[in-house]
Amino acid sequence: SQDLVRLYYLESLSNRLKKCALLKVFRIDHTTIDVACDINCTVSELYVYWESEPSLCSVYINAGMNLLLHQYVNATDEDYEHSSYVLNDGDTNQSRCIKAQGKKTTVLWNVFLDEPKHINFIVIYSSFTYSITGFGGHENREMFQLVHTSEQNAMFLIPYSSFSYLTRLQLVVYPNQKLNTTLCEIEAFGECSPPKYGITCSKICSQDCTDQRCHFNGECYKGSSAGVENHVTSPSPPELKPNAHLDSSNFFTIVLVLTLGLSGAFMCIICVYRIINETLSSRGQTHMSSSTASYGHSSQRTSQSTSATTTANTGLRIKRARFKYVSTSNL
Repeated sequence: SQDLVRLYYLESLSNRLKKCALLKVFRIDHTTIDVACDINCTVSELYVYWESEPSLCSVYINAGMNLLLHQYVNATDEDYEHSSYVLNDGDTNQSRCIKAQGKKTTVLWNVFLDEPKHINFIVIYSSFTYSITGFGGHENREMFQLVHTSEQNAMFLIPYSSFSYLTRLQLVVYPNQKLNTTLCEIEAFGECSPPKYGITCSKICSQDCTDQRCHFNGECYKGSSAGVENHVTSPSPPELKPNAHLDSSNFFTIVLVLTLGLSGAFMCIICVYRIINETLSSRGQTHMSSSTASYGHSSQRTSQSTSATTTANTGLRIKRARFKYVSTSNL
């Protein structure tokens, strides 16, 4: 068994190490675990602790934020219209949900975005995951790939293959005749449509920026028309004190220092780290160049150390950090 037990992050502004809140671990299959963490600050480093040494790991970084939060939702059935707001109120702990009664043939919910947004993937929280059959975009009716976990009350991850800009999402539920379908929350993670940027997509990127695209803090994504690149000095990694993390030799640690300041408040990180068959040093580090962890691409490195580090150009403002741990052995 290779269980992730703790996750800490280094807040860039205060340079303080903090424990991840509301850590959620979902087993996708015998080789994959998804880990979700609620973070709402600018982060420069992440510290991941396992009870044992994972045999395979790699890093993917994808940015975005929950674009559906508090957006307008309506239901085609008047029985659900008055309570539809709970589907995007930010509460994912099953305390505020809607039950779709089995006597209904179908129940439709429409979620309206205030303007076209770039959607990367969607998360659905439900008490009865197997009774949800699909999720589609209104403009082209394209269905999302449905990926669910084996855990009870688990989280759905539905990637959107075409990365289109959408203004409305429609959820169609076919209630089970024997069981009520309980929907608790819908999240759609993505980015502002250029030239807008910021947590609320209300700021306009400078026309001097290439393609008028910005990071979340307004810096040019690919430099400016004048050829000037943005450079941000990252804080020095702190020395971890014994009371700041699990001071135990039987925990495997991966330290990730983010390389990109990507737009949005969500980061998806998939860790893949190959451990060779030798005794690992409990305090060694492998420094990975910024080219090994870029937006939408993977990085992979082998090492004899128990932690992997990338240098940070700037921090990320994160709503949710997501790690995917892949092992060559059964979990």
